[in-house]
Amino acid sequence: MKKKSLLFAVGGILIVGAIVVGGFLKGRSSEVEIPHVQYTQAALETLEETVSGSGIFASRETASIRSKIVGRVTEVAVDDGQWVDTGDILLNLDSESYSNALERAQVAYETTRRQTQTQLFSLRSDYMRAVDTAQRAEEAAKRTESLFHSGSVSQESWDKASDELERTRLALEVARQKANLAMGQSLNGNPGEDINIYLNAVETSPEVMRAKLAVQAAERELADCTIRAPHSGYVTYLTLNPGDNVTADLTLCRIESLDEMEAEISIDEVDIGKISLGDEVRITTDSLIGIELKGRVRSISPVVQKVGNLRAAKVKATIDQEGHVLRAGASCLVKIDVSTTVPELVIPIDAFYSYGGSIWAYRLVDQDAGNEEDKGQDPENAEKDLDEPSEVDQDVSEEDFDDQNLKKLQKVQIELGRSSLDMAVVIEGLDAGDLIVSGNLGALRDGLMVTADDGSSEDA
Repeated sequence: MKKKSLLFAVGGILIVGAIVVGGFLKGRSSEVEIPHVQYTQAALETLEETVSGSGIFASRETASIRSKIVGRVTEVAVDDGQWVDTGDILLNLDSESYSNALERAQVAYETTRRQTQTQLFSLRSDYMRAVDTAQRAEEAAKRTESLFHSGSVSQESWDKASDELERTRLALEVARQKANLAMGQSLNGNPGEDINIYLNAVETSPEVMRAKLAVQAAERELADCTIRAPHSGYVTYLTLNPGDNVTADLTLCRIESLDEMEAEISIDEVDIGKISLGDEVRITTDSLIGIELKGRVRSISPVVQKVGNLRAAKVKATIDQEGHVLRAGASCLVKIDVSTTVPELVIPIDAFYSYGGSIWAYRLVDQDAGNEEDKGQDPENAEKDLDEPSEVDQDVSEEDFDDQNLKKLQKVQIELGRSSLDMAVVIEGLDAGDLIVSGNLGALRDGLMVTADDGSSEDA
């Protein structure tokens, strides 16, 4: 009996203890811990970012040496990588056929010139005879007219003299027009009797000029058998040997001056509008480990082309070589630090997040501020198909509520523009001076009460 009473007593004590502990835990669970967050201020700033592109080194003064004729290489006068001065011989092509062609052209020119000269001189003689004949006929007609009026000759004699004068005048006109036509003058002009006029006409006649142009073309082709350096520099891409055949417009080699190099890079079409002529660039290359060269943007192509899977524009930048020897064709990486000229509203990259196809941020507002769904977010879509709770069940004590440092989170939908590595431009949804929570936003909710600081105490 005593044993039974003892068991009832122990059981009662356990039940009472459980009730007390449960009540204690329930009281403890109702005390919600206030989260602490750090904030930043949405501010108007000039956004700085780095635009980068890859490319190669190239000589600013370079020339591709191309063959202008068809021929066979008889001599290679230089080696690949050799320095040459302006006018130095690089290669020689077989010139025999071109020498023969020049001789034929010269013979044809002299033949045409003599033939033209003979023809013009013959026309000059015809013209001078026609002038003389016309003058004699005119004098005879005047004498006959005088005799006719004095009754010394008949009407028939006077008519005959007049007809002869007209015939000689017509012959003179024909001779004059032929001479003018042959000399390329107006038909109504006066060819004259000066022999120098006819000699000049020989040189300017179409037949002689065509023959002369043929001689000049043959001379150029013969000269093109000797390939010379157009400017000083290093010979590159030379692969020809004596006996090789070349065709017109074939690249024989290149002459590059390595004293003044530039970087030729491709910049994505998204970034091309951010850079300007004269922007400073930083250049690195695997051929100079640990060295960063400086330079400036020299040219920006107005044309966007497809480069691999990207669409990019060509950009050229000058290089301050600082005594370093750069190799044409070596790869390089160029970075261009750019900034906006007009201040824009920016926030840090860790002050927003993507959810449900939209971009969101948490703004700090006073404790008694409402949830402004109509400011910055779409009330119809904000709750649609989202797992994120829209309300917060948070019991805050009167003592905590009176805390002046206690703020309320207001979830705001925002629209972003371009961004750098650590900042983003806000197009819509925030105003300058808004306090925005930054850091880990995953555990936060709209309407949540928090304490906040700007992180300056931790930095201290």
